Amino acid sequence: MTDKLLNEKAAIPPLIDLPVYRNTYCDQKMTDDLLRHLWEARADLISEAAILEVKPDAYRIHADYQYKDVLDKIITYLRKALPEELEAPPSRLGMLDLLYEFSRRLRGSTGQEQLILLGQALAPSPEGPYPALPNTPVWPGRRFTQETADAVLQEAYRLNPAAFYECAEQMRRSIRSYEIDDEIEALITKTVNILGLDINIVNQIYGEAIHRLFEICEMKIKTK
Repeated sequence: MTDKLLNEKAAIPPLIDLPVYRNTYCDQKMTDDLLRHLWEARADLISEAAILEVKPDAYRIHADYQYKDVLDKIITYLRKALPEELEAPPSRLGMLDLLYEFSRRLRGSTGQEQLILLGQALAPSPEGPYPALPNTPVWPGRRFTQETADAVLQEAYRLNPAAFYECAEQMRRSIRSYEIDDEIEALITKTVNILGLDINIVNQIYGEAIHRLFEICEMKIKTK
């Protein structure tokens, strides 16, 4: 073990044990085993995350690309560098749940307030049934009309509502991963191409998707 790793482990306490919020995609044993291993093997990543977890407006972590980059490093390590006796959750939802439990335990071990799960799920499960997606008014200054936003998002939602489910679940947890973002952005890109629209609107359409998910899932970010 390097001196750097020893110093980083000394700077943060071990992650506390907590019962998982959801067992479906990453169960209690997998969560416990992986997070204990992460603390032992990659204290550098935990140290990076700890610095960002203490930000005053922690409920907006999902919009913080520094934090997202740290989570991506954790995902990459878990997907590609685990010892043979350990297995990472195979699905995006499983990895999301693991990252959420990581955040909960890190906050608990460093004396931070726990973040409350926001709103309600988009559907009972990724298989549905799904409610109608609202045609929420677009934000001012967009490079497209209300009709364009509605057409793209309604078609994307029809093609793959499960991608919207995953996106809503990460927003509810104030966690944002490239795995899930890339999936829904690819879906929006595909839909924009199907409809013969300007590919440069994809990022702003993604923002409108988030806006609609916040509305339908009744997510309200806590403010002090």
